[in-house]
Amino acid sequence: MRAIQLFEFGAAERLVLTELPVPTPGADQVLVRVEAAGVNFAETLERAGKPMGPLQLPVVMGSEVAGTVVSAGTGVNHIAVGTRVAAPLLTPTGSWYKGGYAEYAVAHAAFAVPLPPKLGSAAALALLSQGLTAYLLTHRAAPIRRGETVLVHAAAGGIGSLLVQLVRLLGAGKVIGMASTPAKRALLATLNVDVVLDSSTSDWPEHVRAATAGRGADLILESTGGLEGQRNLTCLAPFGRLVVYGISSGSFIPLGPQEWLQLLLQNQTLIGFGSFAWLTGPEPTREILEALFDLAASGKLQLTTTEFALPAAGEAHRAIEERRTSGKVVLIP
Repeated sequence: MRAIQLFEFGAAERLVLTELPVPTPGADQVLVRVEAAGVNFAETLERAGKPMGPLQLPVVMGSEVAGTVVSAGTGVNHIAVGTRVAAPLLTPTGSWYKGGYAEYAVAHAAFAVPLPPKLGSAAALALLSQGLTAYLLTHRAAPIRRGETVLVHAAAGGIGSLLVQLVRLLGAGKVIGMASTPAKRALLATLNVDVVLDSSTSDWPEHVRAATAGRGADLILESTGGLEGQRNLTCLAPFGRLVVYGISSGSFIPLGPQEWLQLLLQNQTLIGFGSFAWLTGPEPTREILEALFDLAASGKLQLTTTEFALPAAGEAHRAIEERRTSGKVVLIP
Protein backbone atom coordinates (compact mmCIF):
# COMPACT_ATOMS: atom_id res chain seq x y z
CA MET A 1 0.00 0.00 0.00
CA ARG A 2 1.04 3.63 -0.42
CA ALA A 3 1.72 5.58 2.77
CA ILE A 4 3.30 8.85 3.85
CA GLN A 5 6.22 8.35 6.23
CA LEU A 6 8.32 10.74 8.26
CA PHE A 7 11.93 9.55 8.61
CA GLU A 8 13.39 12.71 10.16
CA PHE A 9 11.96 15.92 11.56
CA GLY A 10 12.01 19.05 9.43
CA ALA A 11 10.22 20.86 6.63
CA ALA A 12 7.18 19.57 4.75
CA GLU A 13 9.48 17.90 2.21
CA ARG A 14 10.37 15.37 4.92
CA LEU A 15 7.02 13.67 4.29
CA VAL A 16 7.88 10.81 1.92
CA LEU A 17 5.55 8.64 -0.17
CA THR A 18 6.53 4.98 0.40
CA GLU A 19 5.27 1.45 -0.18
CA LEU A 20 4.48 -0.60 2.93
CA PRO A 21 2.72 -3.89 3.67
CA VAL A 22 -0.98 -3.65 4.48
CA PRO A 23 -1.27 -3.83 8.29
CA THR A 24 -3.07 -6.67 10.05
CA PRO A 25 -5.69 -5.84 12.68
CA GLY A 26 -5.09 -7.25 16.15
CA ALA A 27 -7.56 -8.07 18.88
CA ASP A 28 -10.38 -5.50 19.12
CA GLN A 29 -9.11 -3.74 15.99
CA VAL A 30 -10.47 -3.24 12.47
CA LEU A 31 -8.63 -2.66 9.20
CA VAL A 32 -10.03 0.31 7.27
CA ARG A 33 -9.55 0.95 3.56
CA VAL A 34 -8.95 4.67 3.82
CA GLU A 35 -11.15 6.93 1.70
CA ALA A 36 -10.02 10.11 3.47
CA ALA A 37 -7.33 10.86 6.06
CA GLY A 38 -7.43 13.91 8.30
CA VAL A 39 -4.57 16.43 8.46
CA ASN A 40 -4.28 18.58 11.58
CA PHE A 41 -2.23 21.58 12.68
CA ALA A 42 -0.73 19.49 15.49
CA GLU A 43 0.77 17.18 12.88
CA THR A 44 2.68 20.05 11.29
CA LEU A 45 4.27 20.61 14.69
CA GLU A 46 5.06 16.90 15.03
CA ARG A 47 6.69 16.87 11.60
CA ALA A 48 8.78 19.91 12.52
CA GLY A 49 10.09 18.16 15.64
CA LYS A 50 7.70 19.53 18.25
CA PRO A 51 5.51 16.54 19.11
CA MET A 52 3.20 16.78 22.12
CA GLY A 53 4.27 13.30 23.22
CA PRO A 54 6.78 10.55 22.38
CA LEU A 55 7.05 9.99 18.63
CA GLN A 56 9.34 7.26 17.34
CA LEU A 57 10.64 7.59 13.76
CA PRO A 58 10.04 6.47 11.12
CA VAL A 59 6.30 6.87 11.46
CA VAL A 60 3.31 6.92 9.15
CA MET A 61 1.70 10.26 9.96
CA GLY A 62 -2.01 10.79 10.58
CA SER A 63 -4.36 10.21 13.49
CA GLU A 64 -7.83 9.92 11.95
CA VAL A 65 -9.39 8.17 8.97
CA ALA A 66 -12.71 7.47 7.31
CA GLY A 67 -13.38 4.57 4.98
CA THR A 68 -14.66 1.01 4.77
CA VAL A 69 -13.91 -1.85 7.17
CA VAL A 70 -12.28 -4.68 5.19
CA SER A 71 -11.32 -7.05 8.03
CA ALA A 72 -11.51 -7.32 11.80
CA GLY A 73 -9.44 -8.85 14.57
CA THR A 74 -10.64 -11.15 17.32
CA GLY A 75 -13.22 -9.77 19.71
CA VAL A 76 -14.88 -7.45 17.19
CA ASN A 77 -18.56 -8.32 16.99
CA HIS A 78 -20.36 -5.00 16.58
CA ILE A 79 -18.87 -3.79 13.27
CA ALA A 80 -19.35 -5.86 10.14
CA VAL A 81 -16.95 -6.00 7.21
CA GLY A 82 -18.19 -3.54 4.58
CA THR A 83 -19.33 -0.92 7.11
CA ARG A 84 -18.29 2.66 6.39
CA VAL A 85 -16.77 4.21 9.50
CA ALA A 86 -14.83 7.20 10.77
CA ALA A 87 -12.27 6.63 13.50
CA PRO A 88 -9.72 8.57 15.52
CA LEU A 89 -6.69 6.31 15.73
CA LEU A 90 -6.74 6.12 19.52
CA THR A 91 -5.71 3.25 21.77
CA PRO A 92 -7.93 2.39 24.76
CA THR A 93 -5.52 4.36 26.99
CA GLY A 94 -5.87 7.54 24.92
CA SER A 95 -2.54 7.45 23.07
CA TRP A 96 -2.33 7.49 19.27
CA TYR A 97 -1.75 4.59 16.90
CA LYS A 98 -0.84 6.93 14.01
CA GLY A 99 -0.86 5.47 10.49
CA GLY A 100 -3.64 7.53 8.92
CA TYR A 101 -1.77 8.92 5.88
CA ALA A 102 -2.08 5.63 4.01
CA GLU A 103 -4.35 3.51 1.84
CA TYR A 104 -5.12 1.21 4.80
CA ALA A 105 -5.08 1.90 8.54
CA VAL A 106 -5.77 -0.02 11.74
CA ALA A 107 -8.24 1.47 14.22
CA HIS A 108 -9.51 0.35 17.60
CA ALA A 109 -13.04 -0.95 17.05
CA ALA A 110 -14.40 0.91 20.10
CA PHE A 111 -13.70 4.25 18.39
CA ALA A 112 -14.87 3.30 14.87
CA VAL A 113 -18.26 4.96 14.41
CA PRO A 114 -20.52 3.92 11.49
CA LEU A 115 -21.36 6.71 9.05
CA PRO A 116 -24.85 7.64 7.85
CA PRO A 117 -25.30 6.85 4.13
CA LYS A 118 -25.65 10.54 3.24
CA LEU A 119 -22.39 11.58 4.93
CA GLY A 120 -19.24 11.41 2.77
CA SER A 121 -15.93 10.22 4.19
CA ALA A 122 -14.10 13.53 3.75
CA ALA A 123 -16.96 15.45 5.33
CA ALA A 124 -17.10 13.00 8.25
CA LEU A 125 -13.49 13.79 9.12
CA ALA A 126 -14.50 17.37 9.84
CA LEU A 127 -16.39 15.96 12.80
CA LEU A 128 -13.71 13.82 14.43
CA SER A 129 -11.07 15.78 16.34
CA GLN A 130 -12.43 19.18 15.27
CA GLY A 131 -16.05 18.19 15.79
CA LEU A 132 -15.40 16.65 19.18
CA THR A 133 -13.48 19.75 20.23
CA ALA A 134 -16.22 22.10 19.04
CA TYR A 135 -18.91 20.03 20.74
CA LEU A 136 -17.07 19.84 24.07
CA LEU A 137 -16.26 23.55 23.98
CA THR A 138 -19.89 24.52 23.50
CA HIS A 139 -21.55 21.82 25.63
CA ARG A 140 -19.08 21.24 28.48
CA ALA A 141 -16.30 23.85 28.81
CA ALA A 142 -18.53 26.89 28.29
CA PRO A 143 -22.19 26.02 27.64
CA ILE A 144 -24.01 28.72 25.70
CA ARG A 145 -26.70 30.75 27.40
CA ARG A 146 -29.59 31.67 25.14
CA GLY A 147 -29.28 35.13 23.62
CA GLU A 148 -25.56 35.56 24.31
CA THR A 149 -23.11 37.21 21.92
CA VAL A 150 -20.30 34.83 20.95
CA LEU A 151 -16.99 35.77 19.32
CA VAL A 152 -15.19 32.97 17.45
CA HIS A 153 -11.58 33.36 16.32
CA ALA A 154 -10.28 31.49 13.24
CA ALA A 155 -13.94 31.03 12.40
CA ALA A 156 -13.32 29.61 8.91
CA GLY A 157 -11.03 26.87 10.20
CA GLY A 158 -11.86 23.26 10.97
CA ILE A 159 -12.97 23.98 14.55
CA GLY A 160 -14.14 27.55 14.06
CA SER A 161 -16.50 26.76 11.17
CA LEU A 162 -18.24 24.24 13.42
CA LEU A 163 -18.26 26.52 16.46
CA VAL A 164 -20.14 29.31 14.68
CA GLN A 165 -22.82 26.81 13.68
CA LEU A 166 -23.09 24.99 17.00
CA VAL A 167 -23.44 28.16 19.07
CA ARG A 168 -26.23 29.25 16.73
CA LEU A 169 -28.01 25.91 17.15
CA LEU A 170 -27.65 26.28 20.93
CA GLY A 171 -29.35 29.68 20.97
CA ALA A 172 -26.65 32.34 20.67
CA GLY A 173 -28.22 35.73 20.00
CA LYS A 174 -25.37 37.14 17.92
CA VAL A 175 -22.40 35.33 16.37
CA ILE A 176 -19.24 37.26 15.49
CA GLY A 177 -16.68 35.43 13.37
CA MET A 178 -13.11 36.44 12.56
CA ALA A 179 -11.08 35.36 9.53
CA SER A 180 -7.91 36.57 7.84
CA THR A 181 -8.69 36.52 4.09
CA PRO A 182 -11.57 37.66 1.85
CA ALA A 183 -12.26 34.05 0.79
CA LYS A 184 -12.53 32.91 4.39
CA ARG A 185 -14.76 35.82 5.31
CA ALA A 186 -16.99 34.99 2.34
CA LEU A 187 -17.31 31.45 3.71
CA LEU A 188 -18.47 32.82 7.05
CA ALA A 189 -21.22 34.75 5.30
CA THR A 190 -22.63 31.38 4.16
CA LEU A 191 -22.60 30.01 7.73
CA ASN A 192 -25.15 32.48 9.12
CA VAL A 193 -22.54 34.54 10.98
CA ASP A 194 -24.02 37.89 12.00
CA VAL A 195 -20.83 39.97 12.04
CA VAL A 196 -17.73 39.03 10.01
CA LEU A 197 -14.46 40.73 10.99
CA ASP A 198 -10.99 40.86 9.48
CA SER A 199 -8.58 39.29 11.96
CA SER A 200 -5.55 40.66 10.11
CA THR A 201 -6.33 44.22 11.23
CA SER A 202 -5.29 45.69 14.56
CA ASP A 203 -8.61 47.29 15.44
CA TRP A 204 -10.82 44.20 15.59
CA PRO A 205 -11.56 44.66 19.34
CA GLU A 206 -13.07 48.06 18.53
CA HIS A 207 -15.35 46.43 15.95
CA VAL A 208 -16.43 43.82 18.49
CA ARG A 209 -17.35 46.54 20.95
CA ALA A 210 -19.17 48.48 18.22
CA ALA A 211 -21.17 45.36 17.26
CA THR A 212 -22.24 44.92 20.88
CA ALA A 213 -23.10 48.53 21.74
CA GLY A 214 -19.89 48.83 23.73
CA ARG A 215 -20.61 45.87 26.01
CA GLY A 216 -18.31 43.26 24.47
CA ALA A 217 -18.84 39.56 23.79
CA ASP A 218 -20.31 37.30 26.46
CA LEU A 219 -18.28 34.33 25.28
CA ILE A 220 -15.01 34.38 23.35
CA LEU A 221 -13.54 31.20 21.88
CA GLU A 222 -9.84 31.81 21.32
CA SER A 223 -6.99 29.65 20.01
CA THR A 224 -4.15 32.08 19.26
CA GLY A 225 -2.60 32.96 22.61
CA GLY A 226 0.17 35.52 23.10
CA LEU A 227 -0.39 39.28 23.02
CA GLU A 228 -3.02 38.91 20.29
CA GLY A 229 -4.99 36.59 22.54
CA GLN A 230 -4.64 39.03 25.42
CA ARG A 231 -6.53 41.65 23.38
CA ASN A 232 -9.69 39.61 23.84
CA LEU A 233 -9.88 41.00 27.36
CA THR A 234 -10.50 44.47 25.90
CA CYS A 235 -13.77 43.29 24.31
CA LEU A 236 -15.03 40.79 26.89
CA ALA A 237 -18.34 41.69 28.52
CA PRO A 238 -18.88 41.87 32.27
CA PHE A 239 -19.49 38.32 33.57
CA GLY A 240 -18.08 37.10 30.22
CA ARG A 241 -16.04 33.93 29.64
CA LEU A 242 -12.82 33.75 27.64
CA VAL A 243 -12.07 30.15 26.62
CA VAL A 244 -8.52 29.40 25.46
CA TYR A 245 -8.28 26.11 23.56
CA GLY A 246 -5.03 26.60 21.63
CA ILE A 247 -1.82 28.60 21.34
CA SER A 248 -1.14 28.75 17.61
CA SER A 249 1.10 31.78 18.22
CA GLY A 250 3.43 29.58 20.25
CA SER A 251 3.01 31.52 23.50
CA PHE A 252 0.46 31.80 26.27
CA ILE A 253 -1.68 34.86 26.99
CA PRO A 254 0.33 37.06 29.37
CA LEU A 255 -1.66 37.98 32.46
CA GLY A 256 -0.27 40.83 34.56
CA PRO A 257 -1.76 42.68 37.53
CA GLN A 258 -3.95 44.83 35.27
CA GLU A 259 -5.50 41.80 33.57
CA TRP A 260 -6.12 40.01 36.85
CA LEU A 261 -7.70 43.13 38.30
CA GLN A 262 -10.05 43.36 35.33
CA LEU A 263 -11.09 39.71 35.74
CA LEU A 264 -11.87 40.35 39.39
CA LEU A 265 -13.71 43.66 38.98
CA GLN A 266 -15.71 42.57 35.93
CA ASN A 267 -16.50 39.08 37.28
CA GLN A 268 -14.98 37.56 34.16
CA THR A 269 -13.81 33.98 33.77
CA LEU A 270 -10.74 32.63 31.99
CA ILE A 271 -11.17 28.96 31.01
CA GLY A 272 -8.49 26.64 29.66
CA PHE A 273 -9.60 23.72 27.50
CA GLY A 274 -7.81 20.63 26.19
CA SER A 275 -9.71 17.83 24.47
CA PHE A 276 -7.37 15.03 25.59
CA ALA A 277 -8.61 15.26 29.19
CA TRP A 278 -12.15 14.73 27.95
CA LEU A 279 -11.38 11.98 25.43
CA THR A 280 -9.47 9.89 27.99
CA GLY A 281 -12.11 10.42 30.68
CA PRO A 282 -15.71 9.30 31.05
CA GLU A 283 -17.09 11.48 28.23
CA PRO A 284 -19.03 9.24 25.76
CA THR A 285 -17.01 9.90 22.60
CA ARG A 286 -19.05 7.55 20.41
CA GLU A 287 -22.35 9.16 21.41
CA ILE A 288 -21.03 12.64 20.66
CA LEU A 289 -19.81 11.60 17.21
CA GLU A 290 -23.10 9.89 16.42
CA ALA A 291 -24.96 13.07 17.35
CA LEU A 292 -22.65 15.19 15.18
CA PHE A 293 -22.94 12.79 12.24
CA ASP A 294 -26.74 12.95 12.48
CA LEU A 295 -26.66 16.78 12.52
CA ALA A 296 -24.50 16.80 9.39
CA ALA A 297 -26.52 14.14 7.57
CA SER A 298 -29.73 16.08 8.26
CA GLY A 299 -28.24 19.28 6.84
CA LYS A 300 -28.08 21.17 10.15
CA LEU A 301 -24.28 21.42 9.96
CA GLN A 302 -22.46 22.63 6.87
CA LEU A 303 -19.09 20.94 6.51
CA THR A 304 -16.19 22.51 4.61
CA THR A 305 -13.13 20.56 3.45
CA THR A 306 -9.87 21.32 1.65
CA GLU A 307 -8.73 18.18 -0.15
CA PHE A 308 -5.32 17.00 -1.35
CA ALA A 309 -4.21 13.77 -3.01
CA LEU A 310 -2.25 11.46 -0.72
CA PRO A 311 1.13 12.14 -2.41
CA ALA A 312 0.60 15.87 -1.79
CA ALA A 313 0.76 15.53 2.00
CA GLY A 314 3.68 17.96 2.15
CA GLU A 315 1.69 20.58 0.26
CA ALA A 316 -1.22 20.04 2.66
CA HIS A 317 1.10 20.75 5.59
CA ARG A 318 2.44 23.89 3.92
CA ALA A 319 -1.08 25.12 3.20
CA ILE A 320 -2.03 24.73 6.86
CA GLU A 321 1.13 26.49 8.04
CA GLU A 322 0.51 29.35 5.62
CA ARG A 323 -3.18 29.56 6.61
CA ARG A 324 -4.38 28.92 3.07
CA THR A 325 -7.03 26.36 4.01
CA SER A 326 -10.66 26.51 5.08
CA GLY A 327 -12.50 23.90 7.10
CA LYS A 328 -11.07 20.40 7.45
CA VAL A 329 -7.93 19.44 5.53
CA VAL A 330 -7.98 15.87 4.20
CA LEU A 331 -5.85 13.56 2.10
CA ILE A 332 -7.59 11.38 -0.51
CA PRO A 333 -5.67 8.14 -1.29
